[in-house]
Amino acid sequence: MSDMQSDTEKVWRLMSEIEIAMIVTHSGNGDNLRSRPMRAYPDAEANTIYFLSDAGSRKDEEVEANANACLAFADTRNHKYVSVTGHARITNDRDKIRQLWTPADKAFFKDENDPTIRVLQVEPASAQYWEGASMALTLVKKMAARITGGESDVGRQKHVAL
Repeated sequence: MSDMQSDTEKVWRLMSEIEIAMIVTHSGNGDNLRSRPMRAYPDAEANTIYFLSDAGSRKDEEVEANANACLAFADTRNHKYVSVTGHARITNDRDKIRQLWTPADKAFFKDENDPTIRVLQVEPASAQYWEGASMALTLVKKMAARITGGESDVGRQKHVAL
């Protein structure tokens, strides 16, 4: 397996493990940005990250006006992070809604047949991930490197084309 392939697989695995992404869209007011947390459903085979969205929400309008989007995944407990840049679109794919539906979605929608549910799809263009040690270990490694004049290995970071 090539490094590029393993890095790509790592990005998709991290997104699946972290599950929640802050999705950032253009607010429609100049260059202003807006973000909100949403449950992500990454699908590596489709090269798409899916979200269930409300048809009446501002993000749907924002995506229609400017499809550029950024997703930020963060697992602060395990020091794993992913940032994805891509293009978003809104669909009313009822089969995909039923496929993605979980009982937890009842907190936001009546059921999987709720006519206000839409699918927000982000097709990623690139991603960057970071994996590292705990903050305490990172500080120790940085201090040791400073004292010895060496370099500190504080984790792994990689840009990945998707």
